[in-house]
Order: sequence, then structure tokens, then C-alpha cells
Amino acid sequence: MLSTFLRSPTYDWLVVGSNGSIGSEITHGLSKSFGKDQISFVFQCAHSRHQFSEACQTLLRNHSMGGPLRVIFSAGRGGFSLDTESALQQKLEFEQFCRSLTSWRSLDRFVLISSLGAHCSQIQSPYQELIFAKEQSVLEHFGQQGLILRLPSMYGWNRHAQRYHGLIGILLRQLRQRLPANVYARMETRRNYLSVNGLVSTLISQSVQGPVLGRRGIVNIQAATNLSIFDVCASFFRATRHRPVLRLLRPLGVDAEHHFPSLVGDASVAINDSVEAWIKWQWRQSYRALQS
Repeated sequence: MLSTFLRSPTYDWLVVGSNGSIGSEITHGLSKSFGKDQISFVFQCAHSRHQFSEACQTLLRNHSMGGPLRVIFSAGRGGFSLDTESALQQKLEFEQFCRSLTSWRSLDRFVLISSLGAHCSQIQSPYQELIFAKEQSVLEHFGQQGLILRLPSMYGWNRHAQRYHGLIGILLRQLRQRLPANVYARMETRRNYLSVNGLVSTLISQSVQGPVLGRRGIVNIQAATNLSIFDVCASFFRATRHRPVLRLLRPLGVDAEHHFPSLVGDASVAINDSVEAWIKWQWRQSYRALQS
């Protein structure tokens, strides 16, 4: 696991889990938004998944100059398959981390990357309980300094791990290799799919209300349109003139649910993010790589 400290003219940033699918793109997006001449320092620390609190405290003690600090927590593992023991351990570690930051006087914002799917699901699970507990910890420890960003089903390219992630990313990878993809769903199962590129562009861009990362409270972020598995396959065909080969396996529990983020309360941001455009861009990139 990796955490990254960035110092800019306006804020110090600490991204916990900066090697993950979302954290790596947020870190890259932040560094690009600062401009080449505006980043004073970038420091990284590799650590185990269970030592992020100690590692982040070391980063802050060694490199913070006392400027306003914004922490983005994008770590965690397991998803809806998480077992009870692992969920409890992650809950305790996160609580400890939150407590360790409450005495950090320069803390301006604590941003938790959370799950919108956990709030859409009607099925209780250790993962859902962990998400609820993390959000409650942020609200209790940081109050108006806290920001919870609930995200839907994410997909994209992890530049750190050099691999695709999320259902759509995996379908693209398998299609490139002319291999079938195992999908635990029905063709009519609807979810909300958002690319990491679309997310990061929204997080760091200016709007009438200011950058999303400067907000407070709870914000649900979602794509403007929900898609079924059939819709996703149609997007692949329009973008590549090829259909992904699916091996549909029996969905159980959460996999069988439809998720409609627009029905979840709290403030929301809807992004016009085209699955078809992302697939087409990635497909062209791979074709150019083969040609060169």
C-alpha cells in the first residue's frame, strides 16, 4: 500500500491509498492541476495495509510545514465479499486513524471515499456495516471539516498497477484478449457506472459551488444514466464493433440487486460520463499501440 504527501501553494494534501484504482488517479489529477511549477514537494511512503495510520503520521511529521491540510482516504479492501473479521479490523484501524488526526491543528478537510452501492443495497453485509461505520466516524471526529464522497460502480485504468478495474474495465481487457468474462449478474441488472477519469475531472474542476473537494458533509457522485448489462454490451458494440463474450453466472445476494443511486438522499452530483466514449478511446489507444 502507498500513501502520498503533496505540498502545493494552497494546501498540503495527504492521499491514503494513492496506489489504488481511485487513489492513484486522484493523486495524478491533483499533481496535474497544480501545474509543474506549483508543486513544492511530493513524498511517498510504502507500508502494509494495517500500518497506514503510523505511516501517514510519519509523513506529516517529516514533511508538513503547518499549512492547511486536506486528507483523502481512499484505502480499504474487500467490497461486498468482505468477511466479518476483516471488516471489524478495518473499522478499528480507521477509527484509530481518525482519532490520531483530531489533534492535527492545520487539518482543513478530511475526505472519505465511500460507497454509494452500500447505501443502495437492501442486503445487510459486513461491507455495508463497515461503510456505515466509517462514515459515522468521519462525522463524529471531523464535523464540518469532514467530506464523505459516495461513489457508484467505478471502472477505468489504474496507472500505478497498470491494469483495468471494474466491470467495464474487465470486459474491455477480456475482449482485447478474445476471452470470455465471468459476470455474476443478469442481462437486465442495472447499476450506475462511472469512470475514474470522469470522477477526477469533476473533483478538481471549478464550478459555481467551487471544487467538490472543498465541500462539506455528504455528496453522492454518480453517472447521469443507469445501465443494464445489456446496455453495457451495446455500448461495447457501438464503440468497437465487437461484442464482449459473457459467461453469465448465477447472481446471489447483492449481485442480483438493481442499484438506483438517485433514490439515495443527501446532496448529489450527476456526471455526464459516456461509457461508450471511454471504451472507444481505450480501444483506439490499444490499436495505436499495436501499430507502433
